[in-house]
Amino acid sequence: MVEEGLAAAIGAGVPVDDPHASAVVDIGGGTTNIAAIVNGSIIASRAERVGSSDIDAAISRGINSGADGYAVATGFMVAAERRTVAAALLRAKAPAIASSAVLADAGVLMSYGPSQAQLFRQAAGYVDKILNGASPAAMPIEQPTKFELVVNVKAAAAIGAQFPGSLLLRADRVIE
Repeated sequence: MVEEGLAAAIGAGVPVDDPHASAVVDIGGGTTNIAAIVNGSIIASRAERVGSSDIDAAISRGINSGADGYAVATGFMVAAERRTVAAALLRAKAPAIASSAVLADAGVLMSYGPSQAQLFRQAAGYVDKILNGASPAAMPIEQPTKFELVVNVKAAAAIGAQFPGSLLLRADRVIE
């Protein structure tokens, strides 16, 4: 059985075998799960009964646990509180990557994940097929085919970081 924090890190694409500490913060409706991971093992974890009003404290605890950066797992609550999450990360000068561009738009350092526009187009295709009589059970599951890298230069400047020129050239979108 994989521990919840480790599973969230793997799902967010965090290199869990890295010798540098990584922190994963998963902000839920009433619980925030925090895990610090080094060399594929959770070295510290905590589940807090907190919501968005306690995000700053949760991020500070992650930094105090030795995290070098954050991988923000994007779920309903994080998406709803994206501006609060981004502002707290910027105040802590904590580098973070998210799996959804909406977080980079809100102020997180960068994002890499499936293109939301492409996912909505795929969903529209499913709806069209179902409305035209296709059985949902007979339809194949489609994986995302387009991924999007968004880098936030403004957030980088706020935390005292810079993106290499090669990354800026490869980015699908640069927020200035």
